[in-house]
Parts: sequence; structure tokens; C-alpha cells
Amino acid sequence: MPEDGGERNSSSRLPLSEDEIRAKKYDPQLFLENARNFQLTKVPCAKDSLFQGALGGATVGVVRFIRTKYIGSAVSWSIGGFVASSLISLEICRRTRENHEAKLREAKQAMQQFRETQSGKQLPYSQDRGISHE
Repeated sequence: MPEDGGERNSSSRLPLSEDEIRAKKYDPQLFLENARNFQLTKVPCAKDSLFQGALGGATVGVVRFIRTKYIGSAVSWSIGGFVASSLISLEICRRTRENHEAKLREAKQAMQQFRETQSGKQLPYSQDRGISHE
């Protein structure tokens, strides 16, 4: 524990800032604050979502231009494709991240329960009994 009572990052042993703690979860308010300051690298999934949005928008625009030969229509469709692709990608990434974090919490709780119940006891499954857990 640090002397000031804050949390520490296990990899760098530096205290976590408030933004870093909030960035571990998807926080719409943090997203808007960092978007206003053009600090989207601090928002989880933002870089990937914007990149996929750019690719989606460019693809939609090119296909629209090839079909209609009107540049104005192609630009409008590419902007719409960018917005739609970015939002869909951000939502998919956010949900995937939440599911992953939930599974990690579940595994951590299971390991804690296992350690609490296995202080000197026999392992529950016969195939695990030959494994040393020290």
C-alpha cells in the first residue's frame, strides 16, 4: 500500500490517477470529457472504434460513389457510415470488455474460495489430486 492510502498499479508501482481508475470501466462521462479535450487514447475501445468507423465510412462512400457517380451523395453516405460503424464498434467493444471483466471477477472469486477451502484438504476432483498446489 502506498503511504497516501491510494491504490498502486502492480506493473509500474505508481499510484493510479482518478482517470486511470475510471478508464478501467466504460464511463460515458469520461468519454465525453476526453472527447472534448481530444484525449481519446485514455478511453477504452475509442481508438479501435474510430479506426473501424473510418474504414466502414470509407467503404460505404466508395461503394456509393461507384453505384451512383455522385460525389455529394457518396460523402453523405460515408459520413453516415463512419458514425454508424463507430458507434456499433464502440458498443460491441464495451460489451465484450464488460463480459471479460465479469468472467475475471468470477474466476478471482472462485480462486479465493478454493484457497480458503483447501488449506490442507484433499482436492475435489480425482484427476487433480496428483497435482501439487504449493
